[in-house]
Amino acid sequence: MTGVTSGGRAEALLLYERTLGDRERVLGADDPDTLLTRNNLALAYREAGRLDEAVSLSEKALADCERVLGPDHVGTLISESNLALAYRAAGRLEEAVVLLQRNVSTAERVLGSSHPRLAESLRRLGQGKGESGDLAAAAAALGRAVDVDTAIYGPAHAQIVADLELLAVVQEQQGNADDAAASRAHAQRIREQKSPPGSAGE
Repeated sequence: MTGVTSGGRAEALLLYERTLGDRERVLGADDPDTLLTRNNLALAYREAGRLDEAVSLSEKALADCERVLGPDHVGTLISESNLALAYRAAGRLEEAVVLLQRNVSTAERVLGSSHPRLAESLRRLGQGKGESGDLAAAAAALGRAVDVDTAIYGPAHAQIVADLELLAVVQEQQGNADDAAASRAHAQRIREQKSPPGSAGE
């Protein structure tokens, strides 16, 4: 919902709320489509700045996913990660980091060490650790995200560029200017590989 006007955001929220009500009535509160809609509405509340509602609904969504789908289901992992985002937005950073650490561990155990969900969890953990001031842990998580995305997509993918840029920021905050420069140079090499000089992408 980024870039949506306040009026458009309000209309979208009403649509999400109406859809959730309809699915709870027709499909039942525990139907997978209802669970997904509940998660989507919680995300919409967060993006609209309605953080109390976002946290409350995200907590309910995670509890429902754990009960209906089980703690190791991908839908539960996504719901847990979304709750962590709501906690971060609400300033509850310590709780967010605890959830994200659990999310990384579960994703790696259930999905393996080369899965996009693990990479996303590592990125969010790195950002949370960085915000909490644990820069060494942030750099470690983001460095792992680079490795996981490289294993998934190969060495020249836009997601790796994004990972490296996040890592470079943390390395600069650590005072590791050389490491930050190396990360940015690596990102630039990938950009040049994807758009060689004289290409239409320049």
